[in-house]
Amino acid sequence: MPENNPVRLAVAGAGPIGQRHLQAIAAEPSCRAVAVVDPAPVGKEVADEWNLPHFADLEAMLDEVAPEGVIVATPNSLHVSQSLACVKRGIPVLVEKPIADTLDGALALADAS
Repeated sequence: MPENNPVRLAVAGAGPIGQRHLQAIAAEPSCRAVAVVDPAPVGKEVADEWNLPHFADLEAMLDEVAPEGVIVATPNSLHVSQSLACVKRGIPVLVEKPIADTLDGALALADAS
């Protein structure tokens, strides 16, 4: 991917893992962070640090920003629902492990993909 047309990535989850993903995106010229999603106060703080738009809700971010990919680094219990929201819109998703907190959730995500 040329540097003049970087892949636009959003990060869901502003905890330590999400912040590491933001650092990795910043270090890669072929990518650009475009939003942070986290309903906790840290989400706004992290978004402000990176000069990115902040959203408390993933669906709202998907509607407004339309990223080309989403990194899901939220609590495990949210992985499936947030990943499905992206997959249903045709947006590629990188999900932190575990991909799901139940077998049924993992199967649902695999089926949707």
